[in-house]
Amino acid sequence: MGDPQPEHPTPRSTFAPRPTPLGPRPTPFGRDRLRELALRHSGIALTSVKEQFAYRFDFFLSLVITLISMTLLVYLWRAVYRNATSLELPFQGLLTYVCLGQAFSFARIAWAQRRMLFRINAGLRTGNIVFDLLRPTDYQAMQFSESLGQFVAEMALINLPAYLLAFLVFGISPPASPAAAAAFALSLVGAFLVAFSLDFLLMILAFWTFSAAGLIYARRAAVDLLAGSIIPLALFPDWLRAVALALPFQSLANTPISIYLGRISGAAIWWSVLVQLGWAAALAVLTRLVWLRALRRLTIQGG
Repeated sequence: MGDPQPEHPTPRSTFAPRPTPLGPRPTPFGRDRLRELALRHSGIALTSVKEQFAYRFDFFLSLVITLISMTLLVYLWRAVYRNATSLELPFQGLLTYVCLGQAFSFARIAWAQRRMLFRINAGLRTGNIVFDLLRPTDYQAMQFSESLGQFVAEMALINLPAYLLAFLVFGISPPASPAAAAAFALSLVGAFLVAFSLDFLLMILAFWTFSAAGLIYARRAAVDLLAGSIIPLALFPDWLRAVALALPFQSLANTPISIYLGRISGAAIWWSVLVQLGWAAALAVLTRLVWLRALRRLTIQGG
């Protein structure tokens, strides 16, 4: 008998399946993807804040203009109140309303918003918007992040200083209650969300008009009135007040100021904030649909 032949192991097939790692596979919308998006857009917002702080003189000029318009309206309403037989609001409430309408109004288009809108408009006319569309991020989300940075910068450099000066110089009233103060701050966030969608919609319409300048000034004229930032909605005729309350514009000024003054209180506060957020969500969906339509139009024009 010869020596036994050594046993050779059976060669492993190269097509054998590899063991799968434990745990679910990462998906495009998983935790890592969300973390990446959060870091990306928080970085865009932070860069926007730094950019706005680099233009401190422009913000100082906006603050001066805000204070001038506030002073003119205060003296105007003092004259109106002195000669009026009866008004819905007491004078102290009217004074506070007018000052808050100028200090925190999202109805007007502030300097940073004008800068963004005219920059986008210039990009449409020159074709440079293509470079923004080629970036590895959603264009609408990028504009939202930049606007969020502008909101933070304007709150620090314009809104809060104007409010403090109005408190010291004109003696406006403090918030009606701690709950009103907290809801007022939350309502300002809702006002910002509504204002962003309105401004982004203006930018989208420039895809058809090729110039947003006329739309910007038309928006200011209409929204300043219907938001109640210059004339309180309580002083409107019944039919016009009903129209203004049915539109999203009153979320920009009337809702936050009414919460601050205590004219909206209790459970109605949270209902008003929910209405603001509902308008913000509806306008966000609308602007998204119109944006996708405008994007196809831009593609067609580019060949």
